[in-house]
Amino acid sequence: WIEAERATVASFVREHPCPKEEKVLEWLEDAVRAGALDKGQSSLRAALVSMELEDFALHYFSYSCFEKLYEAPLAETDNLETELQRDVGMELLKKADTECGKSMQLHFNMVKCAMCGPYFFGDIERPPPVPEYIRSIGNIWEYVVIIKGDDEVVPWIEA
Repeated sequence: WIEAERATVASFVREHPCPKEEKVLEWLEDAVRAGALDKGQSSLRAALVSMELEDFALHYFSYSCFEKLYEAPLAETDNLETELQRDVGMELLKKADTECGKSMQLHFNMVKCAMCGPYFFGDIERPPPVPEYIRSIGNIWEYVVIIKGDDEVVPWIEA
């Protein structure tokens, strides 16, 4: 993750700010039910169904975590951005308890669909570092672990 890529993503976030809570909740509620607002392969509804998160989403969604992840590229340094991403992962871990893997997948996919999908910003072209930023969240969160069973520890993406 080089400085030029960070600057590109930060510029994208400044030009396309995090959607307001009311709009995100409307989008999520629709995606859980019918998915009429957001169509296509990269829709939130498609992501929820493919990850089997639709029954789980409304209960475990946190707008503050969503917003922090979305706006993390605006952090002054790469280290601060990574710290913000890790803090969100830890916050989701604490909030969702035994369902933290699903909660992390939910927020990861929601930020991905919000930034890269057409619902909030239309079919504008996203610079390549934008989807790369989403992948970087997964890389950071690989180190936020989940304890399964008595002594089995696994990365969240395997939970």
